[in-house]
Amino acid sequence: MSKMLSAASNYIAVLPGRLRRALQRAVQAVTKSGEPIAYTSVFSVAAAFSFPATFSSKEFPGLLFCHIVRAASGDKVVACWRDQGHFLAYLGSFQSKAGVAGPPEFEGPTVEVKYPETPWWNIWKKLGEYRPKELLIGLLAVVGALLGLRDYFAVLFARPDVHISYTDDGPLNVVEGAQFSVPLSVTSQVRFTPAYVTFAQPQMRLSGGQAIPVAISREILPNLATGVTDTVNLSGTAPAFSRHQMSPDDYQLSVMGHARAGLVRPIGNLEIPNHEVRVWPASPLVVPIKLARAAGTICSFDGEAYISKPQVQGLDAEFLVEAPITELEGINVTAPATTAAISYGTDDPPMRTKKFEFRTIPIDKFEKYTYKIFLYAPSSVTPSSCEGLAPNIKVHFLDPMPEVK
Repeated sequence: MSKMLSAASNYIAVLPGRLRRALQRAVQAVTKSGEPIAYTSVFSVAAAFSFPATFSSKEFPGLLFCHIVRAASGDKVVACWRDQGHFLAYLGSFQSKAGVAGPPEFEGPTVEVKYPETPWWNIWKKLGEYRPKELLIGLLAVVGALLGLRDYFAVLFARPDVHISYTDDGPLNVVEGAQFSVPLSVTSQVRFTPAYVTFAQPQMRLSGGQAIPVAISREILPNLATGVTDTVNLSGTAPAFSRHQMSPDDYQLSVMGHARAGLVRPIGNLEIPNHEVRVWPASPLVVPIKLARAAGTICSFDGEAYISKPQVQGLDAEFLVEAPITELEGINVTAPATTAAISYGTDDPPMRTKKFEFRTIPIDKFEKYTYKIFLYAPSSVTPSSCEGLAPNIKVHFLDPMPEVK
């Protein structure tokens, strides 16, 4: 805080001088006329002298103007030049074309010039004396001073306009125990001055659970220039899967941010949205099946499993059901597979066991695999009787056994 106040006080001390010089240039451009006369020469000429009709002052670079002075003591030609260099360079040509003979009666540099000035608050009274070009130059000078004034005050009072977003808006999928990193893009939209950005308390939290600290690559961006985008990374290790729900754990990744731009403006809070991090179990997560339909002698169930790792060869799917012989006759499963299904069973009265196996299709990481199970009963079924059979169904997805050569 003390550094900020010190910088502000130093800036304010310099500010009036800068503004004064800028505004002075603008006012002078409009309220003063003419330009400095740096070198003057005076020639004696004959009475009733006149410039030749072919003479033009535009032929002599550096000649600001020239005129004839008639007096009782004799006529004089006065020539005013930008500097002595131009006077010496074009003196001979000027004398020849102007009809002036002999050396100058007097020559010398101008050391002090006074112009009548109009107070800036009465500037409108003088505008009528100017040509359009002069008015345009004066207007541009005033606009330049005002723009400078805006730039000076922007450094003091600029609003900390900083935009923060995630490089990927979609949820981040990660396996429990694996390392993860989430890039955070930071863009300064502050004009005329850099932004100072800080971050604090990065963490991830499961609904109803405790906050888990997350590391951040940089906590401070001290000099973020206008229009520049920088990146910081939020990283950590995915926590263990909770096992309390039948889908990947949905964590909310959050971080607090603050920014400052103007030296005398307070630090502002940044709106940083939460980012979803989905933590998947390392082994396939089999969701309890749901009854889809009970009709005739068939109970149909919908099932799904969450697979976190890529399975190029697919998985060995096993479906096992054990129920009384009076309630179970057979089992069938429909699902994407690469091998023919194998079904077999045994009877151990009063119980019957049925098993159904096949190899799934290749599965990519972080995918959901769906299937349908059909149980056949010896007699008509009801939703209640089907629901009673559901807990007896066991589903497993296993890594394929290596082939024996």
